[in-house]
Amino acid sequence: MRIRATLLASSNTYWGQGDQDNTRLSRDEELYKQEVVRLEKDLSDLEASVEGLRGEVINRRTRVNMAAVEDMALVLSRASKTVAELKMRFPSLQNGLRNILASEMEKVVREEKFLKEEPDRLESALRRCKKLTGTLVTLKRLASVQEQRTCVEPQQDTPETTRTAEVQTTNKVVFP
Repeated sequence: MRIRATLLASSNTYWGQGDQDNTRLSRDEELYKQEVVRLEKDLSDLEASVEGLRGEVINRRTRVNMAAVEDMALVLSRASKTVAELKMRFPSLQNGLRNILASEMEKVVREEKFLKEEPDRLESALRRCKKLTGTLVTLKRLASVQEQRTCVEPQQDTPETTRTAEVQTTNKVVFP
C-alpha cells in the first residue's frame, strides 16, 4: 500500500507521454483558434472594404481603382488558402480533442465510481474489524479460562474429562 502511494505521488513529478501529447494538442488548438480569429477578422475587413468600394461605385459613380481591387483579391486569395489549411488541420485536431475528452470522461467515471463505492468498502472493512475484535476477545477469554483451569485443577484428567471441561468452559464464555 505504501509503495503504491509513493509511486502515485512521485508519478506527478515526471511528465508522461500522455501529458506531453495533451500539452502539444492544447498548443495546436490554441494556434488553430488564433488563426481562425485572424481569418475572420481579415474576412470582415475585406467584406467592409469591398462593400465600401461597391457603394462608392454605385452611389457616387466613381471609377474603380484596379490596384485596390487587386489588393483585395490578394487578401481574398490568402484567406482562401488559410481556410484550406485550416480545413486540412481540423480533422486531426478534432480526433485528438475527442480522444482527450473520452479519456477525461473515463477518468471522471472512475472517480465517481470510487466516490460512490468507497464509503461502502470502508463500512464493510469496519464491520469485519468489529467481528474479528469480538472473536479475538472471545478467544482471549477462553484462553484465560483454560489457563486458570489448568492452574487451579492440577488433578489427573483423562482425555474425556479434559474435553468435557473445555467444552463447558467454551460454552460459558461463548454463551454466558
